[in-house]
Amino acid sequence: MSMKMMKKAAIGVVGLVALAGASAVQAQTFTPGYYEFSGETTLSYFGIPVTCELEIGGDIAADLSVVVTHVETSGSNTCDNSITFNNLPWDGQGDSSAMTLDIYDVDVTVAGFFGCSGDVTAPFNNGSPASAPSYFTLASVSLGSCNLNGTLTVDPVASDYPDINI
Repeated sequence: MSMKMMKKAAIGVVGLVALAGASAVQAQTFTPGYYEFSGETTLSYFGIPVTCELEIGGDIAADLSVVVTHVETSGSNTCDNSITFNNLPWDGQGDSSAMTLDIYDVDVTVAGFFGCSGDVTAPFNNGSPASAPSYFTLASVSLGSCNLNGTLTVDPVASDYPDINI
């Protein structure tokens, strides 16, 4: 084989390896583990809004069952001291067909004595393209007397893995 043909063959192999690597990045698969999501969220109690940074984290199993073990707000004195999350862990379930995340028996107390509770169903998005961070959206989610609005994006630093695509 001539030197010219060997160079062409080597360039072809490098090109195939690069394409295979790019395909592998786009075809990300879900890996069970601890994932944390965060984002600005507004909690309204009887129409009175408080906007906070919300973090929610937990373990997601291979069957997309969820166990929420960490929920925290920050951003202001009201966020830090007036909102509490009760009865953790909360169980949930992801649905890759419907692209939703359900969290059951969410229990929040506002200002020490106003209770809000219920189940949450939120649309889930793998990001577009799939290499973009995944997120779920809370759009007027009702928890009794409370409503939640916000978008929570996977936190690649706090999670076991940098992203979750289901």
